[in-house]
Amino acid sequence: METLWLNFKMIPTFRALNSKHSCFMEPVISSTVLLILGLTMWKIFPSASLASTEQNIILSSPNVTIKKYGSGYVVLTWDSKLTKDMENFAAKYVFCYQYLNLKRWYSEITERNFARIVLKSHLGFNFKICTQLKNKRGIHVAESAWAEYNYQVPAGPVHNLSCIVYNISNLKCTWEIKPESPEELQFFFSYRYRRDLFQCQQYLTNAKKKNIGCDMKDVHFNATIGERPRIRATVSVKDSEVQLNWSFLPLHIEILTPPINISVSTGKENARFQWNPPATIGSKDKSCFLYEVKLKQSDKEAHVRYAEIENEEYLFPDYDGNKRYSFQVRAKKNCIKNKHWGEWSELVFIGEGGKAIVQPWLVVLIGFFSIMSIGSLIGFLCKRYKVFNLLFTPVPEPSHKITNWLISESTHLQNNALVQTEAVTTTEVVTATGDS
Repeated sequence: METLWLNFKMIPTFRALNSKHSCFMEPVISSTVLLILGLTMWKIFPSASLASTEQNIILSSPNVTIKKYGSGYVVLTWDSKLTKDMENFAAKYVFCYQYLNLKRWYSEITERNFARIVLKSHLGFNFKICTQLKNKRGIHVAESAWAEYNYQVPAGPVHNLSCIVYNISNLKCTWEIKPESPEELQFFFSYRYRRDLFQCQQYLTNAKKKNIGCDMKDVHFNATIGERPRIRATVSVKDSEVQLNWSFLPLHIEILTPPINISVSTGKENARFQWNPPATIGSKDKSCFLYEVKLKQSDKEAHVRYAEIENEEYLFPDYDGNKRYSFQVRAKKNCIKNKHWGEWSELVFIGEGGKAIVQPWLVVLIGFFSIMSIGSLIGFLCKRYKVFNLLFTPVPEPSHKITNWLISESTHLQNNALVQTEAVTTTEVVTATGDS
């Protein structure tokens, strides 16, 4: 029985541990399982003999290499180095990886000989892998030593990639070119959303005509309830593996449009401002918005008041109708991780006796459209009731008799003029003959 015990101890089972600092295999032996398997091996001697043979299997560590660079990910592959005498066993691979800027380890078990590691915005990762063999009874019979592989994103010619979503359907991303970047390099932008890959529509360039940003119109990031797809942005150099990647949720980078339908009502000692939430690609729940108001006394630049509120109204208790004030409001999402404040609303002026003062450009615009509307209405009425026909009555053409008479009179006058001309000429000839 002692010999069977020793044989079993040399064939332990293993499990992968997810540690904060390392990834390793630990033998797990249960006393109950040990007793049952020991009795089984005692009764079935051939199985014990087979276990004694299996313990002599020696596995080499996998050889890890990079198979492919992708848009925001790296594919690793490895050679298991299995020999022909190991074909009767099932091979599995336990691998763990840790991003360079994190302490957490991620572990997986697979039967394939490759792994796809998503980089997101990380600068690289540490990777460990070992091979395990199982016999037909599902017992681990051998394992290899751990193979380690460290990957670091190559230092690229650009950095500081950042993006924002604005006006609901616009995406703008910018990056900075490092001073030591070669002059001949040009940079290209693309992003992946769900399974679709999109190329930049319009580049932003610097004085050297280098692409330093991308502005894309008519893009849509609306997601269904419970769905949070990410955007994976990439700045790359043509024919090069060097690229800059960033992964983010559209909701976290949205710049909200200004609140709408701003109205104001004034009393003797206070003024009340009200508005509606702005449009957004995410939740439209009113409790999700946080607002910031800015109230300034127009003739005193230093007198500016800011306030953050969760309601869609603001009460100004110190209102003085003899003074003039300007009011603005903006919003951001309070229910998600979004550090960006939205755009300020247009200025709204109140004061001078409590009457709301409209901006001059708005007066000009209203006047222009009023004149155009009145002109269009007058033109329609004139055309409807044929006023132009009465004011501009066409001159009737003369009848055929009058036309013929005018033609005959013109011919008669021309003949008389011709006769008189001939008479004068004859007289001059006769006079000249007499003189000679």
